[in-house]
Amino acid sequence: MRRFSPFALAAIAVLTLSTAAFAKPTPVPGGAKQIEGVDAVYPNAAFNGFVRIVPKYFGPERSSDNVIEHPADPNQQVLVFEAIISDGRSQPYMDDPSIRLADADGVTADTRSVEPNGIILQQASAAKLHVVFWAPKDFVPDHIVFTCQSTKCKAIRIHLKH
Repeated sequence: MRRFSPFALAAIAVLTLSTAAFAKPTPVPGGAKQIEGVDAVYPNAAFNGFVRIVPKYFGPERSSDNVIEHPADPNQQVLVFEAIISDGRSQPYMDDPSIRLADADGVTADTRSVEPNGIILQQASAAKLHVVFWAPKDFVPDHIVFTCQSTKCKAIRIHLKH
């Protein structure tokens, strides 16, 4: 039987403990990107396996937007997102998705209207998507999040250029 000196045992213990002390911590689940999704940068298209979204416009309200309701608060602004949404599967896509505008911290603006209300797309068909948001005038938009409600598809995050 071999015997180790107390100094050798102490050195092994120190090396073992120091290696454990520098191990990477286990990340806490959740956080800002807890929804699995597909990322794109405006104006590039994004496809999540169900629908393809091709952004066409994001910015202040235009006269052609025909926004019916405006905020009474003068510190609020109207922002518009317009895109083409198309079915990318061999089956119809039917859902009432959530579409949110968020700043870099994840704070969302008020989604006032989504047209069409409830999306039904036949195979290989497309529709014009028109979304109106109300946000404080000092709100700095960072990304738009498209989340399916009844369909089990990945969220789409469209990052806006600053």
